[in-house]
Amino acid sequence: MIDIIWFILYALIALTVVVLQKTVGLDNLNHSWYLLFAINYVLNQAYTFFLSIQKDLSLAFYDCLATAISTLLLLLYTGKYSRWAALLLIPYLLWSSLTVYMSWVIYQINL
Repeated sequence: MIDIIWFILYALIALTVVVLQKTVGLDNLNHSWYLLFAINYVLNQAYTFFLSIQKDLSLAFYDCLATAISTLLLLLYTGKYSRWAALLLIPYLLWSSLTVYMSWVIYQINL
């Protein structure tokens, strides 16, 4: 089930980029947007490393929190360029927020 959720989320993220290309052109985006996008991606991918390889529940929680915060910032920053593109990131923000809560609960249970 989670793989289907991530498939949909990645499709929406990709669609966000397509909408930005169509509305403002990727060349017209500020370099800060690209940096935030890259940071969000790295944080997103780091969760699996912290949880599965490092087996560090506290780092996994903090990574989830950082991912959710960077997702919110990405959504707000994207909204400066295209409201439609920003709206496409709302499911990602909701999922990121849910994973913060789930990671916190898992961390607390295993203390």
